[in-house]
This record gives sequence, structure tokens and C-alpha cells, in this order.
Amino acid sequence: MRLFRRRRVDVGRYEPLEPTAPAPVERVVDEGVLIAETAVRMSVKNAVILSALRDRLDLDRDSLARHAADELRAAASRELESLERVQRLAEERKDQPKPKYVGDDANLPREPIDAIAERVRPVLAARLRALADDPEHLGDLVERARTEAWAEIAQSFERRAAALARADQQQGDDYELRRADRLAAFLELDLGPGLDAAGE
Repeated sequence: MRLFRRRRVDVGRYEPLEPTAPAPVERVVDEGVLIAETAVRMSVKNAVILSALRDRLDLDRDSLARHAADELRAAASRELESLERVQRLAEERKDQPKPKYVGDDANLPREPIDAIAERVRPVLAARLRALADDPEHLGDLVERARTEAWAEIAQSFERRAAALARADQQQGDDYELRRADRLAAFLELDLGPGLDAAGE
């Protein structure tokens, strides 16, 4: 027999969200550019770190700009490939029945994903290609990546230096703690035979 009943937690009544209009294409494209540029900047930053630390090479802004341009063009190509894939899947599904939405979701405005892709991906790909051909933009991107790379390298050196300092401090503490033991062991040594041999 249960003595205590679990109390129900009142989480309130579910109120469905008001239907919202889809985001404008330009805003979606801006966010896509931001995501792609972040990935490209990380790739350039890693190239700076590897060339400096592993390969011991000087900073070559021109090659880094070419690297950034190649990465932006590759991102644009991926957008177009993704669009082709979505269009191909939409073509394969065109004869299948459309899904039915029930309950609160039935009133939400919906747009097929292939229609969204057809509006957004070509514009995003064109923007990325334009950025890949803009030397000033590439220079800014490389400079930001270089700054982030050196900040990361500096943090790595600071962590290593702090670890070495802690190890030295620990060793120093142990050295002082064991000093009395070393002196006692030294005093117990029988130096007589050694001194006699030295005096002969």
C-alpha cells in the first residue's frame, strides 16, 4: 500500500505558437555566409598554426588568401550540389501523397524544402563565389584568421609555461622537504676510508 501519492506538477496549458512567416531569403543567405565564413576562417587559422609550428614556415598572406578563396568556392559548389540533390529527391517524390498534418501543426504555414532550397542555395552560392573573388574581403578574412591563430598559439604556450612552472615549483617543494633526509643520510656515510685514501 502506498502511503504517499506523487504530486502532479502543473506545467500549464500548451498554447500553440502563432504562425510566422518564413525568414526572408536575404536573411537566410546572410546566415549561410556567416556559417561558411566561420568554417573557412577556422581552416585558414589551422593552416597558419600548422605552417608556423609544424613546418616552421613564414606567414604567406597570398597563399592563405588563395586557400580561403578555394574554401569559399568549395562551399559554393557544395551548396549547388545540395540543391541538385534536393531537386532530384523532389522529382522522385512528386507522385507520392503529401503528408497530412494534424493537431496544432495543421495550421502552421509550410513550404516544401525543395522550394526553400531553390530560392536560397543559388543566391548563397553566388554570394560565396563573389566573396572568393574579392581580394579585400579575403585579406580581412586572412587577417582575422591570423589573429585568432596567434592568440591560440599564445594560449598554448602560456598553458605549457604554467605547467612547467607548476612542475618546477613542485620539484622545489619536494627538494626542500627532503633536504633533512639527505643531510641525515650524508652524515651516516662512513667517510673514513675515503679520507684515508685521499691523505695517502
